[in-house]
Amino acid sequence: MNKIIWVDTETTGTDPNRHGLIQFAAIIEIGGEDVANINLHINTFPTDEIDPKALEITGTTREQLSTFMRPAAAWPVILKELEKHVNKFNKLDKFTFAGFNAGFDLNMIHAFAKKCGDNYCGSWFWYPPLDVAIIAGEKLRPVRHELKNFRLGTVAEYLGINAEGDLHDAMTDIRITREVYRKIKGE
Repeated sequence: MNKIIWVDTETTGTDPNRHGLIQFAAIIEIGGEDVANINLHINTFPTDEIDPKALEITGTTREQLSTFMRPAAAWPVILKELEKHVNKFNKLDKFTFAGFNAGFDLNMIHAFAKKCGDNYCGSWFWYPPLDVAIIAGEKLRPVRHELKNFRLGTVAEYLGINAEGDLHDAMTDIRITREVYRKIKGE
């Protein structure tokens, strides 16, 4: 059965080893039906660096970060939901990991899992991830020059998709990502 986990993260920077995960949002889709949503706001580990520009982009303050779920408490919540839908010990039962610039999010999640003491994060997902940015890049190649950049919001706007919510909120972004994918694929 086709199992897709649509994932977006918000972070304190771009380096998975130095920066922290501050929001994890996912839509789990099995056989074309949504079966679960996860949307967690997560505080950083004490060793995570925080780039002020990253917080500015997400509209998050350091004070807000301190109210978010502790990272060591967030990972078990994510795992509990994954375990409902995939047996990580079965090599034939995995999620397709999907997102816009999916490799970035997947790398951030792998690093986050390691910081939580879990070295087996890859057991949940097929490789390679489904990267909607690459698929959109191929589809929009003939008109690429018409787009001022290739960020999610710009691509969505070009395709006539209206954002419901704030861009750089992980749940809003992953919903838009899935809409971009469906529009490009003609679904």
